[in-house]
Amino acid sequence: MFIYEGDAKMPEGFCPWAWIDIYGGVSAMAAGATYTPWYNKDGLQVLCCTDGIRPVIFAVEVIS
Repeated sequence: MFIYEGDAKMPEGFCPWAWIDIYGGVSAMAAGATYTPWYNKDGLQVLCCTDGIRPVIFAVEVIS
């Protein structure tokens, strides 16, 4: 788990390639983007890294 605080700095210990893959979605949500009706819950986005052998799925949620 990590908390994004609005800068482009990658969370410590995070895979650099995965961060590149999800950063656009994370920063969009931080700026107020919404993805309803694709997701049943506002403030939620499912993102993944592009590693075709070992993909990792991320549930990114807005906390307030």
